[in-house]
Amino acid sequence: MHLLLAQKGSIAEGEEAVDLGQSPGSVVVFSAADTEIAVLAAARAGRGDGQDFLRLVNVLQLKHPMSVDQWIERTGRHAKLIVVRLLGGESYWPYGLEALHAAAVREGIMLAVLPGDDRPDPSLQRFCTLAQKDCDALWSYLVEGGIPNAQAFLGYAHYLLEGGEAPAVAAPLLKAGLFNTGLTNPTLEMVQKTWIEGAPVAAIIFYRALLQSGQVEAIAWLSDALEQRGCNILAVYVSGLKDVVSAATVEQLFDEAKPSVVLNTTGFAVSPMGKDWQGTVLDRGGAPVLQVVLSSSTQEAWEN
Repeated sequence: MHLLLAQKGSIAEGEEAVDLGQSPGSVVVFSAADTEIAVLAAARAGRGDGQDFLRLVNVLQLKHPMSVDQWIERTGRHAKLIVVRLLGGESYWPYGLEALHAAAVREGIMLAVLPGDDRPDPSLQRFCTLAQKDCDALWSYLVEGGIPNAQAFLGYAHYLLEGGEAPAVAAPLLKAGLFNTGLTNPTLEMVQKTWIEGAPVAAIIFYRALLQSGQVEAIAWLSDALEQRGCNILAVYVSGLKDVVSAATVEQLFDEAKPSVVLNTTGFAVSPMGKDWQGTVLDRGGAPVLQVVLSSSTQEAWEN
């Protein structure tokens, strides 16, 4: 399965030009966020779409005009739908947008150029050959994030290419909430039904961004390991512990679930700078708080 290929060659002329050597696919998604590329790759694998259905490209790989031209000639002109998620607006990738739009008009390709965040950018609409309502639908799936929404995004791509029934609208992902691999949008009551009566509660705090990108394996493994050691698991995702909604969510869950230990994987201090320690929402209830470090290296490098 070739979703992304390594650089094959380069031409030194200003910024480096590359030929990705990427084979054609029916649907191509450009994004500058590796997390978004990862969640779409995981969603494709989960749906079982054919190998020729999806191609993923980091827009940062095609900065040079020659790189763009080469990619369009080898890969892009054969696509049926191209979706571009661009953070920074038209000025961030002007040649790429103009070249993709020209190819889309010439080849009859559906092209959706979408903002890279959750804020509308009307200046990008002129590059789209896809109807605005369809652009908005695709954008909403990517803005909310997570595996289910990524799968719905791919389902909507199938709908555009083949017709039939469109998938449900994007499911909003709360700023903070509970995570359980066996439950969808779990409540505390649902989670507690899976607990062992009288067992200690281990709370795991992690960033919402991991859930958005579908990269929750480390949280799931940690939960399984603690369950095997007799703990009940309270896994909570947050936008950030300084976020008011996230802090209030943690506070309420801790008051009700009363964790015996807290494992925090978020990476920034939440105590006020330059002042005496005052405690945080993680200390609520007096349970010990352990800082857990998530590695961004490969598994092989981590093990070595």
